[in-house]
Amino acid sequence: MYLAQKTDWKRKLSESNLPRQAPKIDVGSLFPNSDVKLAVQPPESDDDAKVRRFKEIIGFLLAVFIVLTTMAIAIYLLFFHAESNATEKKWALGSISTVLGAVGGYLVGRKGL
Repeated sequence: MYLAQKTDWKRKLSESNLPRQAPKIDVGSLFPNSDVKLAVQPPESDDDAKVRRFKEIIGFLLAVFIVLTTMAIAIYLLFFHAESNATEKKWALGSISTVLGAVGGYLVGRKGL
């Protein structure tokens, strides 16, 4: 009996040194009524991050340029161009109010929607 207990102890010790597998979790069971997607992405390299930031800055500057150009043309047509007709002034006023509304909405922000 003592010999059997001794070998049983050695077997348990050798089994405890084996690498254990992590428990598997079903993410779908955690949120049963929702559409959950899990993605594993490798870390972004420094070069990729620089390229992404450069593209974001160029896109932002292009958008600012377009908005400022539209505002300048609209303000010019509305206030300084003496020969602009009613249709051009209506377009200019609509453009100015649209841009100002978009900027105001961006600055105030909308949370909880």
